[in-house]
Amino acid sequence: MKSGSIFIFIAVMVFPLQGEAASQAAVVRQGNSLYAQGKFADSLHRYEEALKKDPESDIIHFNAGTALYKQKLYDQAAGHFQNAILSDDARLREKAHYNLGVSFYKSGAAQEKGNISSAITSWEESLKHFESALAIDKKDGDAQYNYDFVKKELERLRQEQEKQQQQSQQKQQGQEGSENQQQQQPSSQAQKEQSQPEGSRQPQQDQGDDQPSQQQPSAEQSP
Repeated sequence: MKSGSIFIFIAVMVFPLQGEAASQAAVVRQGNSLYAQGKFADSLHRYEEALKKDPESDIIHFNAGTALYKQKLYDQAAGHFQNAILSDDARLREKAHYNLGVSFYKSGAAQEKGNISSAITSWEESLKHFESALAIDKKDGDAQYNYDFVKKELERLRQEQEKQQQQSQQKQQGQEGSENQQQQQPSSQAQKEQSQPEGSRQPQQDQGDDQPSQQQPSAEQSP
């Protein structure tokens, strides 16, 4: 496992099928081969073809999720991993929860600057899935590291949201105060010639409070 400054990458684990019809197994093997070559879009097509024949397959859903994740289609990947966590296989469930945790983290990171509330929701889901992975395998060091990492990031983002809300309230109060002052001015011409009060200044953004750069994944989790 990497040092604390490295965010562990997704578990790239493609499970072989067992007990499936020969034709379907061949399609999935083709998908696995294409995946190993880095042809993730092509591998996804094979998995989707196999899912048409067996739409409830937890293993094929997991494989499709990994192919989508590799294409940075995190929300779509999460949909397939959600099917995989219904598996009777505890090992597959643990890996699916892990990958859901990473997918939700990535999705939230993409929304952080544009929609902080959605980012927080995604990271809350991420934390839940890492916790679920640890409930199945408490010795999974990568899941523990990721859980601790996302927990700290989530706290940071909640503090940022609270700060933005406070700034918004201050801005609104300042505007209301300015409007009230203007309404209280005398209406006679002589009085109108008196100096008008300046509009209230808007709260200044703290330029020293830029968002810290995200720690990007740089390694893959070993199967």
